[in-house]
Amino acid sequence: MAGPHERDGLVKAYDIVVVGASVAGTAFAMALRDEGLRILVVDPQVDFDESRMTWGHDIEPNGLLALDWLGLLDDIKRLGVRHERWIAEREGGGRLSEWRYDELRHTHAYAVCVRAHLLRRRLRERLSGVDVVIPGAFQGYRRVEGGVHVDIEVEGERRTASAKLLVGADGPRSRVRAQAGIGARVRRYSHSWVDTIMSRDDDTLTEGHIYFGRGSYLGVVPTRPGELVAFELTAGPHRVGGIERFREDYVRRAPILAGSVDSVESWDQVTVAPGFRMRAERWVADHVALLGDAALTVNPITSQGVSLALEDALTLAVVTGQAFRRGDFTARALRPYELWRRPQAERIQELGDLSLWGFTRRSRVLSALKERTLRHLAADRDFRTYVMASYCGLHWLTPKPLTILNAVRRPHPV
Repeated sequence: MAGPHERDGLVKAYDIVVVGASVAGTAFAMALRDEGLRILVVDPQVDFDESRMTWGHDIEPNGLLALDWLGLLDDIKRLGVRHERWIAEREGGGRLSEWRYDELRHTHAYAVCVRAHLLRRRLRERLSGVDVVIPGAFQGYRRVEGGVHVDIEVEGERRTASAKLLVGADGPRSRVRAQAGIGARVRRYSHSWVDTIMSRDDDTLTEGHIYFGRGSYLGVVPTRPGELVAFELTAGPHRVGGIERFREDYVRRAPILAGSVDSVESWDQVTVAPGFRMRAERWVADHVALLGDAALTVNPITSQGVSLALEDALTLAVVTGQAFRRGDFTARALRPYELWRRPQAERIQELGDLSLWGFTRRSRVLSALKERTLRHLAADRDFRTYVMASYCGLHWLTPKPLTILNAVRRPHPV
């Protein structure tokens, strides 16, 4: 693939350098590839290992709309499984409520769950019309007149590319963010996120299920034909008692897994991801913008990480186009991107905090309130639609954020 400069050491000129070729970075490059801009995408990760990435992404309506705009929706639907609803049940069985996407006023009123490695591979495969350096490691940048010089290490050799705009899509520990001198507030969540890939009966499990217990949360959703992912929040070690006890515990809590847990033969099929909450102080600087998890992370319980990254990418593409037309890449010129995206992302982040707190408390009182709220969802369509819209990132349907008080009251918070 094309490198950032020739072997004689001369700097090669680009309009944009994107550091990170996961969801946000590739989507941003795809959104601008037909605009006549010279774009370089750099990432150290050569491929995505299916055996290690044992989780799925449930892409919600806001993310599906973004994929549609990028021309990728049909591809992702073929790689994953579409589902129309979530069914909330008590731990061990017993329906509490049902949330249907078709109750939302949206053009894409469903969700698609797709394996993480398949989504990223397809995005890279469709990344044409730009230069790609993989593996390539970002080493830093420096300001020069009219832009930046970006240093990249490729096969042990340092190379340099010039650009008008440097985009950091390099995750929560973003080196671009650090180099730009942008601070971040980081804290670790009390619970980790556990994902397990299992086999499934395609006729039995076609929708998403969430099982609620006293301080526990276990979800199940199909990812592709013959396969599902089970996901849960845990505050303690998950390997206590061995794999057999793990299987028995999952069937006790989620009976629908009875025909699937035997396919879990080793801990290699289980991924445990410690949860971190990160919020960057700023999303832009002169000639620099942050995308996706480099700007803000959300708890996986929201199912919004990928969807927000896609929306960020499309919004930054619009603002970038304006910057090139005006020839202005100052922080002030890039600021509309942050002003448009940050409020929604922070609301989703806070929703994740609320969900983690509410779903994992072992208090009998809070457990009773949680069950009461779930019953209210079944009885009150307006309230149910409001809660779904909140989790689907449809901010125009949710003028007020979801809070503890309006979650346990029956009237919806409009």
